[in-house]
Amino acid sequence: MRKRKSIAILIIVFMVLLVGVKICMNYIFVLPMKINSSNSKTFGIIDGNLFSVHKNIAEFNSSKVGRASSKQHGDNILEFLEYIASNVSFYYYDAEVSGEISSAQIIEGLQWMISQNVNCVVLSLSGKRYSEELEKWISAHINRIKIYACYNNLLNTFDYPAQYEGVVGVGTTDVMQHKDSDILYKSYNIIVMSPRIKYYQGNSYLAPYAMLKGN
Repeated sequence: MRKRKSIAILIIVFMVLLVGVKICMNYIFVLPMKINSSNSKTFGIIDGNLFSVHKNIAEFNSSKVGRASSKQHGDNILEFLEYIASNVSFYYYDAEVSGEISSAQIIEGLQWMISQNVNCVVLSLSGKRYSEELEKWISAHINRIKIYACYNNLLNTFDYPAQYEGVVGVGTTDVMQHKDSDILYKSYNIIVMSPRIKYYQGNSYLAPYAMLKGN
């Protein structure tokens, strides 16, 4: 009888461990990182309107911080970055016009980043619309600025600007079409192991994480 109970307990323990391993495989555990203060690289973000001012913004292209009526995508990205890299400030370009971010606005944002001597920039956005003008701009400035962009969270064949040559596309291993230079993670479920454990979901967060980790 005792032997049967022991076997049953071992089976239960094994099943619990199996479930735990499976759960861990579906998450990326991120520890806060300290970027070396001697690192001469500067980082930028191109996104949309912001709801509030963030202390990790080094420079902003607009005086209209806070024009959004509620917390926006860009606010979430900046909050995430504050948790994982509290000693890093970012140049922020608000490329949103009338609720949209066009390729022309992205180009303007990239040009602004170069004028601010930004070395690496992230675009946590994606779309299906190909832009020859944007692709040519990226190709012409490939040695001036390093660009990271996220893939869509869903399975896709093409996502822009992540799919352009000269852009480091960031997503998960589920991405159907990707380049050799892309960075792919096992999952887009992120748990930040800071004093306050935070949970984030989406390739939008993987892209800036990859930018900081790679530079």
